[in-house]
Order: sequence, then structure tokens, then C-alpha cells
Amino acid sequence: SLYILKTDMHNKISHSANQIWKSLIENTPKTVKEIAPVLTEVLLELLSHPSTLKRDLASNSIYTLLGKYCDRIAPLLIPQLLQASGADDPDVVEGACVGVKEAIESLPPKSFGQYAENIVVVIERSLLHNDSEVRASGAMTFNSLIQYSKSFEAVDELLECLLTTLDSDDENQVMIAGGSLREILKFKDQKIMAHIIPKIADPKAVTPTKLQVVLN
Repeated sequence: SLYILKTDMHNKISHSANQIWKSLIENTPKTVKEIAPVLTEVLLELLSHPSTLKRDLASNSIYTLLGKYCDRIAPLLIPQLLQASGADDPDVVEGACVGVKEAIESLPPKSFGQYAENIVVVIERSLLHNDSEVRASGAMTFNSLIQYSKSFEAVDELLECLLTTLDSDDENQVMIAGGSLREILKFKDQKIMAHIIPKIADPKAVTPTKLQVVLN
């Protein structure tokens, strides 16, 4: 898509795409609205592409589109990301998580609450995924959530899910939840530490055994 190339990180490519777009399109908002269904499908495909360059291009496009045309793009894209997060292919799930990360960082505050529930589900699925790369992506997206969110409600919901999973009879799920908490703590961000450490250190919420799983 020509519009996606407008957000390419290489200045020559983005400049050329912009020039061509301007010569062809008179009303960008109207055109974006018309091509939005196809545009979001292309972005979803690029998010799970083996090429890092194409994944980065999709991420940049999502950030730009949601920042400029949230009302036109978010109602299509966020549900598609939610659906993709339930896919069998870990690359597709990881791509959905990356897309949600860009949404968190670009959605206007007034729009975030509208999509918070879907965003939480995508992150939760990523943090509890069997694939380690998907979980690492989930941790990065969780970091963005705690940095950009105006409310800790979504953050607390995800933490509660991970801490509850530590009580699971499924040993694999316990190890996955503990691993995801470790991934989150790796960022060593002051905001993250100040919010998470008290919850992990609370003996009513986390027994010494569960704490050992997190710290190992």
C-alpha cells in the first residue's frame, strides 16, 4: 500500500511515497476512510511477516494511523488484533501484540478506555503463551501499558491474572506466568517497580513458593 510506504523509516522511500500520494490523492482523510478495511488487513499480514523491516513498517503505520485517524482505523484494527491474538501461529500472535503496543502508545486518552478490554486480552494471551518470543513481546507491551496508561486498572487486571496463574495446578502454566513476570521486571523501570514489587512482595497474594517461581 502506498500509504504504508509513507511511514517507511528510510527517508528517501517515505519522501517518494508522500510525493506520489499527494499527486494522486486530494482528500487524504476521505481516502483513508475508504481504504481502511484493506489497509488494516495488509497491516495485520505485515505484523507477522518474517522480515523485520516489514514488521517495523507495519508498526510505524499503525502508530501514525491511530494518531491521525483513530475514529476511522481503531474500530477495524483493534478487533482484528484481538482475533489474531487467538491464532495458532505464534508469529501471528506476536504480531497482534506488537500492533496493540503501537495502539497503546498512539491512541488518544479519550479513546483508550473504549478498547481497554480488548487490549488487556491480547496482552494476557501473549504473556501466557507457550512461545518465549511471544511472551517477551507481551512483556514489552505490558511495559508500554504501564508507561502510557492514565489508569492502572488494566495493569492490575493483568497482574492479577499472572499471580492467579501461579496457583494453577498446571506446572507449565505456573512456569510461564513466572517467566512473564521476570520478563516484565527485566525492564527495571521505576514506574514498573513501584507498582509491581509491592504486589509480588505481599505474602497474602504471593506465597514464598510462588515468589521463588518468579525470582528463579
